[in-house]
Amino acid sequence: MRVISVVNSKGGVGKTTVSTNLACALARSDVRLTLADADYQKSLTRWNAARSGYPAIAGCLDFRKLDADALKAAKTDVVLVDGRAGLRKQSLQDLITLSDVLVVPLSASPLDVDATLALMKAVNENKGVRKNRIAVHFVLNRVRKSPATARVVAEVEEKLGAPVAVVLPDSVEFQRMVQAGGGMFESGHPGRVAIGTDLMRLADLCLG
Repeated sequence: MRVISVVNSKGGVGKTTVSTNLACALARSDVRLTLADADYQKSLTRWNAARSGYPAIAGCLDFRKLDADALKAAKTDVVLVDGRAGLRKQSLQDLITLSDVLVVPLSASPLDVDATLALMKAVNENKGVRKNRIAVHFVLNRVRKSPATARVVAEVEEKLGAPVAVVLPDSVEFQRMVQAGGGMFESGHPGRVAIGTDLMRLADLCLG
């Protein structure tokens, strides 16, 4: 079983948006997928309950207690965890240790980048990360596409000291589809093909 955790200690970076759209991408791969909702707001749980007529997902676990036994009971190929904001140091380390892959969403704002750098300091203290057992992929979220986009991405990568795996555009369509239990794959948005291609690349990276 492979555990993919979407994490950032800062709120408002789009963890659930990334989780739901990554779930849609993984559901299109040849894997059995279970969701695990660690957020007290239970947004991922509500999204899964609203999901109808789209590629099936095995279910959604209540993972607010970060219980390793709950993950083991899933008995699927992949568990996708939607982490919550404000995880305390030990809880964060526990979640990292349970994970095979960390997906870290952030925006290009200085506050988000600084918060992510603080998160990565804690991540890099984990033995699994230091030994390259746990992969880390960054998702730059809510980017307004413009001629300056490449420069913005390069600046974020320089600050992080690591490449950005996927850049997702700033669009209200993401939130509309979350409320509908879908993702950009099921949307009529004109950019859905390009976005879907990026999300499938992220899914492939996460699956190793």
